[in-house]
Formats: sequence, structure tokens, C-alpha cells
Amino acid sequence: MSFEEVMEALKAAGTEQNRKIYPRHGVKNELYGVSFADLGNYVITDYFADNVFQTPQARQKMEAWTQADDEWLGQAGWRLVAKFALQDPTLPDPYFVSHLVQIEREIHARKNRVRDAMNSALIAIGVRNAMLQEEALEAAGKIGKVAVDHGQTSCKTPDAAGHILKTVKHREEKRVVSQI
Repeated sequence: MSFEEVMEALKAAGTEQNRKIYPRHGVKNELYGVSFADLGNYVITDYFADNVFQTPQARQKMEAWTQADDEWLGQAGWRLVAKFALQDPTLPDPYFVSHLVQIEREIHARKNRVRDAMNSALIAIGVRNAMLQEEALEAAGKIGKVAVDHGQTSCKTPDAAGHILKTVKHREEKRVVSQI
């Protein structure tokens, strides 16, 4: 599915009624009028980024959106970084090291949902391979606790270093069991 096809699908899923209502609730940018229920409620931006990841423009959008001041575009951009770290073995390690440097430098100054996505990208990069694990653990140590307001939910921001180590241990245990 191309980026344009994703955008057309969003337009088709929207209603004229929602396009009239959403501006009254503060929506200022271009909108398609898609019901939140149809998009997956709280995870709308992640859902959108997951669809963009399927398109040829994904890396281009990721690079632009990780630099965006807009909270939702920033969240989508860092979601794409995490997806590339976990699912694209063709990208070289230095590509992700540069993202670790940016995360370390900017995470505490970024908007709420961007901080959450950057923390997730840090974890995804850290579980990619042993070299990046070391780099990500070092960055996580310098970053410290990441504060994210999850609203009226029981969600908690994971400690990146602990989550990386737990995931790597789990993967190793699964590998050992599968060899038996």
C-alpha cells in the first residue's frame, strides 16, 4: 500500500459530520473526519505510523517527522524508528547510533507523546543486536527516568535499560529452549 493509498483510505473512512465537528474541538490541521473508534482509540498515531511503515515513503517520512515540533508527527516519526530497528535488517548500526544520540540529547525537552515514542525507539534499538544494546544501555543510563503523562490510565513508562535487558534475556532463553 502506498502512502497515497493510506491517505485515501483515511479520507474514505471519514464522515462529513465528523469533518464539521472536529474543528469545534480544536482540530486545526487538515482532517479526514475518521471516528476515533474506527482508528483504534488511544493508539491512532501509532496505527497511522504502522500503516506508513508499509509504504515506500516510510524512511523519508520518518526522517522528517522525528524532527517535527508537532507532538503527533513526532510520535509517528519515532514509532517508525522503532519499527525500522525491529524489522529492517538492511539498515546499518551507525544509522541507529545517530538516532540514539538524538534521543539522548532531546528526549527530556520533547512533547509528552514524543518522549514516550523516543523511549520506545531507544528500547527497540537496544534489542536489535549486541552492539546496539551496549550503545542503548549507555544512552539509557545518561537519560535516566523518562516522565510521560499517560492520563487516566494504568500505563507506565518502561525503564529503557531494564526493558532492554529483560527482552534480550527472554530472547536468549527462547533460543536455548528451541535448540533443545
